[in-house]
Amino acid sequence: AILYQEALDVNPNYYKALLYLGDSYYMMANYIDAIEKFENCISRFPDHLEPRKYLVDSYLNEGLYKDALQAAIETKLIYPDLVLNYRMLQAADNLGKQSLINPMERFVLPNKINKDSISIIPTEEPEIKFDVPDYWENYTAALSKINDYCELNGIISKPTSLTESKYLEVFSWENMLKESNHADLETARDMQKLGYLDCYVLISCFHDDFYDQYIHFTTNNRKKIIDYYNNIVLKSVDY
Repeated sequence: AILYQEALDVNPNYYKALLYLGDSYYMMANYIDAIEKFENCISRFPDHLEPRKYLVDSYLNEGLYKDALQAAIETKLIYPDLVLNYRMLQAADNLGKQSLINPMERFVLPNKINKDSISIIPTEEPEIKFDVPDYWENYTAALSKINDYCELNGIISKPTSLTESKYLEVFSWENMLKESNHADLETARDMQKLGYLDCYVLISCFHDDFYDQYIHFTTNNRKKIIDYYNNIVLKSVDY
């Protein structure tokens, strides 16, 4: 800790020194000072994931579960890391809450805009085959409907009456819900009725292939996402 502080005296914006200064206090089980150092790191590097994850760990170890939960939710605005999701559930459990919303199993890769119209034909049949539920055909069919209104990153930038959403991924789910009443889609349908289909699709069912859409959404919908977790995903339970 002393050496990292000396490094910061030379260069106050040395990211790794800021991060590992907090980590040093964490490893000494001095979680209060670790929290202070991680918060300082976050204030200078708000888009970095590591200090936010370590802050959640520090809150948990100090027994500050409410702070841990809110820090975990805010970190979801940076990246929906799976380990972070586990930490969020840890904090929620200690507050008498549990997650009632689970991601749906995905059987196809996310729709992606292809302005070049290049088809790639596999030279060999895949060795592993599995049955894809029919409703996913409605998901993939959405691409041809919205393609001309989207940027390459999947952001719907041109006016269209097809959807009020700005995201290819959300429209693809809207099309799937419109065309199918399958029971597997019950959670997504409930989220649509509540006005949180975008949160469910882009965060709870996150996939790296639509990362640009996720970042655009989290940047512009901070309050809605926090409300989604506090009021929809996590509910108090009686044990």
